[in-house]
Amino acid sequence: MHLNNPDALLGALPDLAEMQDGTPLTDRGYIFAPKQPHPPAQPQDNQGDITFHLDYLSLTVFGEWSELVQVVESALIHPAFPDVERCTNLGPQGRWEEVWAGPMGLRVMRSRPGQRCGAYLYLELKGEACAAYGDLVLCGFLRTLADGDNRWHATRLDFAWDGSACSPRLMRQAQKECRIVSQMPGHLFVAGDRSMGEGDSFYLGRKRRGATGKPARELLVYDARGFNRVELRLRAEWAAQAGRMLARTPRDEWVALGRSYLAASARVLPPGKHTASSRARSAPVSWWSRLLGSATPARLDRRPEPSFVPTPIGAADGAIQRAARALLRVVDALGPERGMAFILARAEHHARARMGPDDQAASDAFKDWIPWAEYNGMLALPEAHADPAPF
Repeated sequence: MHLNNPDALLGALPDLAEMQDGTPLTDRGYIFAPKQPHPPAQPQDNQGDITFHLDYLSLTVFGEWSELVQVVESALIHPAFPDVERCTNLGPQGRWEEVWAGPMGLRVMRSRPGQRCGAYLYLELKGEACAAYGDLVLCGFLRTLADGDNRWHATRLDFAWDGSACSPRLMRQAQKECRIVSQMPGHLFVAGDRSMGEGDSFYLGRKRRGATGKPARELLVYDARGFNRVELRLRAEWAAQAGRMLARTPRDEWVALGRSYLAASARVLPPGKHTASSRARSAPVSWWSRLLGSATPARLDRRPEPSFVPTPIGAADGAIQRAARALLRVVDALGPERGMAFILARAEHHARARMGPDDQAASDAFKDWIPWAEYNGMLALPEAHADPAPF
């Protein structure tokens, strides 16, 4: 896949002046919005000048690569950038078999099939890309995925509110006074160097800067752009559920949906002493209440997602795993050669006569996956190459 006309890509990108009428850009990436005291105009959140938008979206889609590419191009790229014909194929990078670059920093990665699942597509839209494509196109893209036959789930979703009175220092003071009600453990305040144009940042759900591991929920409040931004980052099961809800929710109701997840993540109480019972009954402080509105907290549905359909290699490995201890007892008792000969002889005795067409088809399918088993070190190669899915 290639970009037939590089000039078409540049010509299809909206200029900065036009984009200031939509979702405000962030300073993460190669397009920068000028720093200003208030965020650019965009659809209001019905709470004064507070604005709401998606600031990050990444998802995993399972299926045939060619079909998934067509979905991305027809439902995401072409509605936003009709003059861009194809993405740019950047070739293999790291553990990805292919990496594509689309308009406005869109990244589409193709995995190498592992033993647990087949190949999957991993798509990433950062802040600039979410702003450029817009909520209408993103809503249509998610609805297309939901209506299709391919399994998919969001791996990260960021909801952002700009222009509120909620500042990092207000959150820090509320944390010191134990007025933040939240199930997200840990907090962190990072003071910026004002002489260098840096802003302050407050994290809820993170214990220290540069900590390893990514929490399922994280609240970030910062003012580096000249206005306050409240950003709720959802990962793992929270992102998967929020992605499904976005796909089923009309675009004009995304504001209420985002508020419900914010209400489920944190509540800031007004100054004063609070008992355990009053903390549950007290209304939020005014500047936090303006963010939440009358939202009902979202609840995490912990019912398991449909399980993976294992590849032939994965099914065989699962069967061996269940019997591994019993098989190793035989090998330890008889030695490797005699033990494996005994196991093979008894398997022939018990099952060979009962094997039918389905077993032959499974054996043929297994052969097609041998190259991937070799790649992942499952056939006793000296070096294994890990290829985890980004869940």
